[in-house]
Amino acid sequence: RMQPVVLILDNLDTLEDIENVRAFIYGLPHQVKVVITSREKVQLEAATPIRLEPLPEADGISLIGHLGENSVSLTEEQCRQVWEKTSGIPAAIVYIMGQLAADYPLEPVLERLTRATGDVVRYCFEGSVAFLREREPSSYRLLMALARFPGGSGPEAIAPIADVDFQTATYSGFAKLVQQYLAFRQDLRYNMLSLTREYAIASLQNHPELEREIIERWLNWSLGYCEEHGGKDWQEWNEYDELEREWENIKEALFYCIANNRYEDVCKFWHTIKCYNYSQGYY
Repeated sequence: RMQPVVLILDNLDTLEDIENVRAFIYGLPHQVKVVITSREKVQLEAATPIRLEPLPEADGISLIGHLGENSVSLTEEQCRQVWEKTSGIPAAIVYIMGQLAADYPLEPVLERLTRATGDVVRYCFEGSVAFLREREPSSYRLLMALARFPGGSGPEAIAPIADVDFQTATYSGFAKLVQQYLAFRQDLRYNMLSLTREYAIASLQNHPELEREIIERWLNWSLGYCEEHGGKDWQEWNEYDELEREWENIKEALFYCIANNRYEDVCKFWHTIKCYNYSQGYY
């Protein structure tokens, strides 16, 4: 009470007795200013929230240059690679630059970054994802299904792939993902950072039965979508707005089938999308 104090409460989301902590904060004298960090959104009266977003490209590359100015020499393209691989998350950038300063080669460092057992992704995601898997199974399944959509998608696509009731998904399932900063909403679609996506896909390999279920439903949905909106005569004038909207996601499913030798599925995809492919001049 005799002097101004700054009290920092780090990682509030890891505490179990949140209510007592709230009471403690509200009971502090006015000379004490409190800074709270949390991976989850925290509701506190009279608090001013500051949400820390991933760094945009220019700022991310600036940080990379600052961290490496005395020990690491990277080309402009390599700096962009680091920023893209880290999704602009400062902790991941700092980790990679530390590895490069210790003379580890760039490519292996970037490859290790997204392994489910890697230091950075475990620090950033493991606790949140483990919490969802144990206590919020619907949100966990939605997260794993959403990871298959690099272009993002809406609840009407994600919910059936996750095998989650649509109302549960829209009213509570996705809200938990957004609250934990594992996903974000843009208009009527949900998406996630590429680093989050790669971690989710890698970690799901530890649960092969659920992985098989989600992959099969994802491919069936993708094929069904292409059959509904494709398969037209490429020599005639056609509108392809629906395919265009989901093209990034369709390519992801197609390339998965190619990589995993699912020849019949590749043929089915090609039969329905070749009209759009020709019209756009894609090879």
